Amino acid sequence: MPNIALIGESNSGKSELLNNFYRRHEALPDPNADLMHIPVLKIQAPNESRLESFYEEILAAIFLPPKLHSRESAAEQRRRIVAALRSLGTKMLVVDEAHSMMTGKKTQRLILNGIKYLANELKIPIVLAGTSDLLSLLNSDRQLANRFIPVTLKDWSFGMELGSLLLTLENHINLKHKSDLASEPIQRQILAMSEGLLGEIIDVVKLAAEVAIKSGKEKITVESLRQLNFSPPSRRPRR
Repeated sequence: MPNIALIGESNSGKSELLNNFYRRHEALPDPNADLMHIPVLKIQAPNESRLESFYEEILAAIFLPPKLHSRESAAEQRRRIVAALRSLGTKMLVVDEAHSMMTGKKTQRLILNGIKYLANELKIPIVLAGTSDLLSLLNSDRQLANRFIPVTLKDWSFGMELGSLLLTLENHINLKHKSDLASEPIQRQILAMSEGLLGEIIDVVKLAAEVAIKSGKEKITVESLRQLNFSPPSRRPRR
């Protein structure tokens, strides 16, 4: 099946894009059906680098608790997942932050093989979303690299598309005075502060709007943006 590796750095808008897609295809209860139909199953990858933890996230998302009296092997978990997703009519599996569960070389291989098995057995598209580290991991397995089409979320740049986004944000914040966020000086200032990342652009505008309201000026300007206590992502200390 055609699969996608959605690649973007932190705060680039990956998760919101996936959430939007998921909301459009989320499960709807049918009182006449024995089982709920889940066309798209979306999970967030665990921070723990274990194949069993990955499978546990999937089982939890479809409300299948772990067995109480014995610890399941990965093979047992996998069998339950395959049987359940077939029964639920799942047509797509989406895994957000997929890079976070592949930190050790040994477990990387196990998890990659687990993903490959689900793709083979279920014959449904799988979407893995993560940073550029995810693409490097997939490229380490020739079969997976051939199966996953990389789609990279590019940083925003100056132009009409960014201007349209900023106008939409300006309409949402609804200040008393027009700020003209799409103008070239403000666009370039916001780009410099956000480094073109969608989440950062939104954070800059929200913070600027909050300051504008508190100050009583009810307007965002280049000068008010420069006075914000906002550090670009590349200048922040890494955790």
